[in-house]
Amino acid sequence: MRVAILLTLSFLAACTAPRANLETGRVTPRGKFVVGADVRGNLPTETSSALYDSLKAGVNEAKATVSGESPKWTGEEGRQKLARLVDTLVIYSLDPLGMGFDFRARYGFYDHLDLGVRYDSGVVAGDLRFQFLGAIDRGKRPNLFLNYGPRWYGSIGVQYSSQDFKVPLPILEDLQDLLGYEFLRKDIVVPLAFSYSLGPDELFGAITFGLVYNLGMIKYGFKEEKVAELFQETLADEGITVPSAEKNIHAFGPFVNLKVGYKWIYAIASLSIYYQNYGSYDIFGVKTSSFSGLTFIPTLGLMGTF
Repeated sequence: MRVAILLTLSFLAACTAPRANLETGRVTPRGKFVVGADVRGNLPTETSSALYDSLKAGVNEAKATVSGESPKWTGEEGRQKLARLVDTLVIYSLDPLGMGFDFRARYGFYDHLDLGVRYDSGVVAGDLRFQFLGAIDRGKRPNLFLNYGPRWYGSIGVQYSSQDFKVPLPILEDLQDLLGYEFLRKDIVVPLAFSYSLGPDELFGAITFGLVYNLGMIKYGFKEEKVAELFQETLADEGITVPSAEKNIHAFGPFVNLKVGYKWIYAIASLSIYYQNYGSYDIFGVKTSSFSGLTFIPTLGLMGTF
């Protein structure tokens, strides 16, 4: 059962901020465009275990309770049923398990700077990168800041995205509607990349490594009237408080990528690993849940320059 659930989830689009690191240390040359398409996974360790445990808790039972087919919940047993289900929604919205498709474009508008835009499974992100290491102007001029041989490059960037979360998994989508769950997230991603060029000016590609920091700013809450439909007594009598909160989540980790091709067209493979402490969340006054873990983001794609 657990394997079937996770296999199903792995083929669903995970709506999350674009966090795959696909760029090298060299920014797009001035006046040039880069376009690409990629497929990536989002594989968080915390979400995997939480989904299995909470799906067994009974979304179908909650639906039957609201429809009147089953008795209303009450007492400690009812509060614990609610808490188990809400754990699922919270951790899945924080870091969904699944795969996504990324379309991106970049333009070099100055010697040390380029701009990019990405569309990743419903989320649009924009970013700016600055090259502080390595030759510019297609290798014709040294960098004004740092130079270390003809093939080393370094850059730092900042990316911003915003999303209104909707669960793509049918059974959890039902649960989101049952509880009136709302989740908004804004992300700032700061990658620091160093790369070694394969041939002059990345003619045959590049090997890249670096570190990345992600600040996630979230706001979540539930509709009180929806939750009340599950219970026999009023929420106050049941000892349930409906939470809403704003939180910041910090994540960081290493990444590597390999870009291989020739002149105009390249294949790229990347792996990013994030450690994140999602923080503590009030689960309707029943308990406080804390989440933390690693997220692996493997990516394969194609890119072209012109």
